[in-house]
Amino acid sequence: EDALAVSNQGATAFHLLTTMARMAKGESVLVSAAGGGCGGLILQLARRFGAGMLIGLASTEAKREAAKADGANLVFDPADPDWPKEVADQLNGGVDIFLDSVGGELYESGLGLLGPFGRAVTYGLASGRPSPVIPLTLMRRCASVSGFHLDLIMERPGVMSQTLSDLYGLVAEGALKPRIAASFALKDAVAAHEFMESRAAVGKIIIRP
Repeated sequence: EDALAVSNQGATAFHLLTTMARMAKGESVLVSAAGGGCGGLILQLARRFGAGMLIGLASTEAKREAAKADGANLVFDPADPDWPKEVADQLNGGVDIFLDSVGGELYESGLGLLGPFGRAVTYGLASGRPSPVIPLTLMRRCASVSGFHLDLIMERPGVMSQTLSDLYGLVAEGALKPRIAASFALKDAVAAHEFMESRAAVGKIIIRP
């Protein structure tokens, strides 16, 4: 189950930080949906790669506690309208990296927090609300915006297998701990989907064939 929990989301987290954001040691990282399966792995890997300030956004107290346990220095409720100001108060000059799977107003707020040479990477649209990007707003900060989907990584010969080998090694060592919210038998797949739709899951949902 640990291997399953880390395969897709762990590879996504790894390549968001390395291939896309090219995170350097000491850089600050802002993560939306930080209490989810992918968000938690992003935080753990970013901490391992030497990130500076790690800031998470999570919608419930349980998810905020999970994000803190996974390495976030600070965690905010995205429903709180003051969260962008609180993040800005913590960072002189803005955030270096913003990784987002939500979109909508949250994404727009995150873009506004990018500092000089900041990078925003979007890899999901949980809100269902796409946001326009105005290049002029990025110019003076030399900021950049990109999108990521794991499929293209899978198409590169040898890249995915090496990524998974590295991730499985970290899990085996206990250095990377995927968070499993619940495990369901295949016959209970409907209940698994209902649990996912409830947004109560803290971590990955597993279905056992």
